[in-house]
Amino acid sequence: MQINSSATSRAFAEALVVNPYYAINIAPKLAEPHLATVTEQQWIEANRKLLAQIGDERYLRLLLDALKGEDVAAMHEKELAEIIAMEDSDRYRDA
Repeated sequence: MQINSSATSRAFAEALVVNPYYAINIAPKLAEPHLATVTEQQWIEANRKLLAQIGDERYLRLLLDALKGEDVAAMHEKELAEIIAMEDSDRYRDA
């Protein structure tokens, strides 16, 4: 079996880049067992919408803050309120 070293190298690089472990210290409390309140698919869909609304850099910064264990809602209360307001106005416009 022939292994494509270019594809293997790319997959390895992607795995390194996508892992926030190399950029931050992840909060230990995020590794504790807990009851999930949404499915993975629900989380993906909600975050896909949020990403489209706020852009990639802002989204990634919020995600890193959350992974560090920071209270993202409190830290970014004004910004998150604006996002929710935008979503609500879109919902009423589409209704």
